[in-house]
Amino acid sequence: MLVLALVDVDQATAVALLCVAVALEAGTLAGFFCNHMDLSPNFSGAMMGVSGGAGALVAVVVPLAVGAITGEEDSLSHEEVTTRWNTVFILTACIYYIGNLVWVFFSSFEVQPWNNVASKTEVEPVQNNRDQKTGSLCDFKGVLD
Repeated sequence: MLVLALVDVDQATAVALLCVAVALEAGTLAGFFCNHMDLSPNFSGAMMGVSGGAGALVAVVVPLAVGAITGEEDSLSHEEVTTRWNTVFILTACIYYIGNLVWVFFSSFEVQPWNNVASKTEVEPVQNNRDQKTGSLCDFKGVLD
């Protein structure tokens, strides 16, 4: 992303660099998807749901933010359009960099103590409610008399 912002490239090179950036980003996802199971096997599904929801929220906000930064490109010169898109690429690179630094310094692969939830109630055995004479579960004494 930084290369796109700092080097003047043609359209084909820009597309190739974006493809390389997205391909390299796939390596970070491998650690991300495995880490939920490492932290809490019992709650990894819920954690994945929360992080997936946050990702969906970002997927809604990012196009709006890019549109606000780039604005209407029809009335702008080539240099102004390039400058605005460079801002988008630098901002994206900074967000990736800061997010990865936070993950590297604060992540863990140890099972967390909140993974093991103690049961508050014990399951009691079911009592035998069968009528000893008839073997029926229902007692109709006095109902049908």
